[in-house]
Amino acid sequence: MVSPYEEVMLPRLMPLIIQIPDHEKVRFQAVMALGRYTEWTSYHPDTLQPQLNFIMAAFNHPSKEVVRAAALSFKFFCIDCAGLLKDYVVQLQQFYESVLMQLPTSSQEEITEGVAAVVAKQSLENLYSTFKLYCDPVMKRLMDLAQNANDENGQLAVAGKNGTVSNFYLS
Repeated sequence: MVSPYEEVMLPRLMPLIIQIPDHEKVRFQAVMALGRYTEWTSYHPDTLQPQLNFIMAAFNHPSKEVVRAAALSFKFFCIDCAGLLKDYVVQLQQFYESVLMQLPTSSQEEITEGVAAVVAKQSLENLYSTFKLYCDPVMKRLMDLAQNANDENGQLAVAGKNGTVSNFYLS
């Protein structure tokens, strides 16, 4: 385990990791490495933005494995750096909404867990509006499904009981 206070190797390594070429297996390992050192990143906020950009860009990778690695790393990044990301809930929500429906259920759960950690850092004054920001699109998808539930399969989809729709994400 690397200490979050390590000041010799990781400050040199992090800029190199985010410059790794876009080879599938190397990109997978780079994204996973960034996810592994998120606690260190939380103590070195100057390295946060380039790492987060690298992880978020990996969601557009053609490899499903890289995308799954990105979701896992994003979760750890948000959990460990939630205090640093709390002022970016709008941008995170826009990203979240743009990738959520393209992900498998397990990855949806991971990025949801990540943004939930950031939402949890909101002040009480901002909590309602932040929840509303994240929940409104989910409720809209549910309403759209309910309006089109003309048969038993459609009704089961709304209820999330047939595997085509997960209970929370409505994919």
